[in-house]
Amino acid sequence: MLGDEQFNLFLLQQQPALRRLCVYMTRTEDVVDDLLQTILLEAWEHRHSVRDERALPQWLSAIARNVCRMWLRHKVLRQERAPLLDLSEALDEPGGMALEEEIEQRELARLLDRALGRLPVETRALLIAHLIEGRSASESALRLGIPVRTVEKRLERGKSAFRHLLQTDFYADLTPYILPMRQGGPWETTRLYCPHCGQHFLRSRFSMGLLQFDCPACASVEGPYITMFPTVGVRGYQRLLQAMMKTLERRYADSLAHASYPCPGCGRTTPLQRGHEELLLRCPHCHTINQNSLPFLALALQPGRQFWQEQRRICLLPRSELEVAGRPALRVAYQAVSSQATHEVFFARDTFEILSIQSTKG
Repeated sequence: MLGDEQFNLFLLQQQPALRRLCVYMTRTEDVVDDLLQTILLEAWEHRHSVRDERALPQWLSAIARNVCRMWLRHKVLRQERAPLLDLSEALDEPGGMALEEEIEQRELARLLDRALGRLPVETRALLIAHLIEGRSASESALRLGIPVRTVEKRLERGKSAFRHLLQTDFYADLTPYILPMRQGGPWETTRLYCPHCGQHFLRSRFSMGLLQFDCPACASVEGPYITMFPTVGVRGYQRLLQAMMKTLERRYADSLAHASYPCPGCGRTTPLQRGHEELLLRCPHCHTINQNSLPFLALALQPGRQFWQEQRRICLLPRSELEVAGRPALRVAYQAVSSQATHEVFFARDTFEILSIQSTKG
C-alpha cells in the first residue's frame, strides 16, 4: 500500500482525469471544483481500504462516478420545491441509522402523517395502501370492486393533492428536511436553534456555491456561524449539518497532536495553525483556507452531535482554563436551555488535543 506522501502524489496525478470525468458526467464545469474536493476527501479518508496498488485508478474512478451520480440525483431533487413526493421514499431508510437520523425520521413521519390527515378518508387510505403497504392498483381495485383505471386516476389525484399540501401548508415545517432552492436567495429560517445562544432559529442561504448558516442575534458579533460546501446527495438542513460535522470530526479529532492534515482542496499535507481558540488550515499550494473554532469542533464530536440532537436548544457557556491530568486545558461547554444537562470538552491549551469529554444529563 502507498504511503501518505505517495498517495498524495497519486491524487495530484489523477486530478486532470478526474476533472474530465466530472465534466463528462455532469455536463457542466461550474461544480467540478466542489465535486473534485469531495472526491479527494473520500479517497483520502478511505485510502487504507485498497490493498492492491494496481486497482487504485479504478477504485478512484468508482468514487468519482458515485459522487457525480449523487450530485446528479441531488440536482433533480433541487429542481422540485418539495422533493418528498413519494411517501415511501420519504419514510423508507436503510437499517443501522445513527441516533440523530432515527429521531429525524420519527419527526418527519409524524409531519407526513399530519399532512395525510388533511386528505379525505378514502384518498388517505388509498395512498397508504399504495405507497406504504406496497399494494398495486390492481390489488386495490379488486378489494374495492372498481375498475383499475378508476384506482389509477384516484391515486394520481391523491398524489397531486398530497404534493400540494407539502408545497404550501406544510412547506415551512419541511424546511429542516429539504434544501433551499435558490442560489443567492434570501436567508431562510430553519427549525434548528442556534447552539451559541439557544434563543433563535438558525438562518440559511446559498451564496457563491456555499451554504451559510447564521443566527440573527449572534451574526452581528461573529458573522456567519457556519460556511460550508453542500454535501452531494444529502437532503436536509439537519442531515447536511450532521454529515459535515462527522467529516469535521474525522478530519481533525485524531490530527490535532500532529499539527498537520491533508488539504481538503489538493490533498497535500498542510500544517495546522492554532489561534487563540481556532484551527486554521491555509494551503500554500492550492490556497484553500479552512477555519474551525474549538467550540464548533467540540459540538462536531459524536457526543456533541448527540447532545445537540437530543436537547435541541442548547447554549455555549463561557470558556474557562484549568488543568486536566497535569496539563493546562481549555474547557468548552454547552448547556441545555431547559435543564442542567451539559456537554464538556477539554482541549490541551498548547496542542488542542482532546484530553477529556464529559456529558451529564440534567
